[in-house]
Amino acid sequence: MRIISKFHDYYDSIQGYGFDPTVVFIRKRKEIHVHDLSKNIPIAEMASYPSHPSFRPQLDGWGELYFCGKRYRFIRTFEENKINLSKRYKFFYSYKIINNYILKYNKKDVVEKYILRNFRRYRKYRNTSQKTLESYFTFNDIFEHNVLLHEKFNTPVFVIHNSNYEPNLIINPSLKDYQFQKIFDPYTAFQEIDMFLSGVMKSPENKMVQIGDEVMRDKKGFDYMSFKPKMREKHEMTLKRNS
Repeated sequence: MRIISKFHDYYDSIQGYGFDPTVVFIRKRKEIHVHDLSKNIPIAEMASYPSHPSFRPQLDGWGELYFCGKRYRFIRTFEENKINLSKRYKFFYSYKIINNYILKYNKKDVVEKYILRNFRRYRKYRNTSQKTLESYFTFNDIFEHNVLLHEKFNTPVFVIHNSNYEPNLIINPSLKDYQFQKIFDPYTAFQEIDMFLSGVMKSPENKMVQIGDEVMRDKKGFDYMSFKPKMREKHEMTLKRNS
């Protein structure tokens, strides 16, 4: 797969080991807002996420990353450096990992509240914050439906954010900005995109050029009578009489 892009991503270096030039990935980043696109991303579950200043990690945003027919739901968090006030961002792609992080890095009383009650007491969900967080990462991932969205946006990779005001769709994002190497190493990510473009997605730039029969015949060294024996024999006899 050949990548044409103005920015570098974490899997690009795999091209150095060789690639198929007939498969082309035109990776042009684009941000747009699509109405109702974010409606399938749960809001209530994340509204119950603990907001206490001492809770770790602090919620910054959430969304879904579509990669080669698969859907990855994520939570973006941050922790602030109290000295220089800088923020360190972290992405979580599973309930198990973020739950273990919360249990490990928070004080005992905070953990007990997280397990036993809902911090925000969101009316629609009476479960504890822990249960609603688990619910957020529980969803149906339908490959056929995902592929239709990939074809609609003409890309193997896009991200949907939980935003109704700012652009909520990013086409061809930089995967390293989403710490996606936690899911796929560089070689596997490159291979997944290559196989998806060449074998699944109906990408215009990857359609094979159809060569006509006459052009193919001439290219192989034949002429218009090569596949007609009687005409060939009659033509050769005519040449002998005229010689």
